[in-house]
Amino acid sequence: MVSMPNRDYWLETDERREEFVRRTNTMLFGVAFFTNLMWSAIYHSIIQSSIETRLHLGMWAVWATVGVMMVFTFVYLFIAFRKPKDSATATEEE
Repeated sequence: MVSMPNRDYWLETDERREEFVRRTNTMLFGVAFFTNLMWSAIYHSIIQSSIETRLHLGMWAVWATVGVMMVFTFVYLFIAFRKPKDSATATEEE
């Protein structure tokens, strides 16, 4: 949690902390999903090459899955953990 965007805002109150944990768990679920997808692609390639002695699903699928996983993680971090716009106006009014 140390390197999350807007960490101080999200850990300020108990309600925000619970939302922060929920969003973090959602992100980790997505990362785990894409990791399993990557391992499935590797396993599929190994089985296909063992059976047919040629590679149907190339290494491009593995690298594409890694790329999608990284993009998902970064986009999710910046979208999910930004400060809500109404909190900025509430802070200015105080």
